[in-house]
Amino acid sequence: MGTRTAGGGTNNNGNTSSVTRTENYEGCIYKYFEGCKPKPFDGKKGAIDTTQWITKMEAVIKLSECRSDQAVKFAANSLETTTLDWWESNELDKLEEEFQILEAGTMTHHEYATKFDEMSKLVPHLVTPEPRRIKHFIRGLPLKVRTLVKTSAPQAMDAALALSATIYDDVASQEAKKKAKKATDVKPI
Repeated sequence: MGTRTAGGGTNNNGNTSSVTRTENYEGCIYKYFEGCKPKPFDGKKGAIDTTQWITKMEAVIKLSECRSDQAVKFAANSLETTTLDWWESNELDKLEEEFQILEAGTMTHHEYATKFDEMSKLVPHLVTPEPRRIKHFIRGLPLKVRTLVKTSAPQAMDAALALSATIYDDVASQEAKKKAKKATDVKPI
């Protein structure tokens, strides 16, 4: 049986990684997690940088094959002490409030879906379980789109995204046609 690097690659001979384990090991130990070189987080940047850090941390967790119970502990250890205090006392409250009132407004569907996804990674407790995530996503859609998506009651987030994208485009197209028709219907005085 070969060995597996913390990065998930199988290597029978000539392994250059210092972090190896047998293939039948479930989860990981902190040494393997650290072998993937997770970046520390100091909290000195904005929400987008935070989202990018989370995405990179998720990749490290996947590469090191951590179980979810291990991932939380290991990722939390990457927060610098003052960052964790700052995050819990200030930014998390602000993000929760901003996320609670998130609406598509003048955003395109893609922009809204992207912002929703980025923000939901920062406040996962507000979108868990998935029906709660779907409900929150639908609530932020424009009224006409929201009404039609609600009617079909999607059971999965992917379905809600796909359906809302199609309806969003149809509604936008209809509104553009109405505006164009109104512009041609105006009679000179």
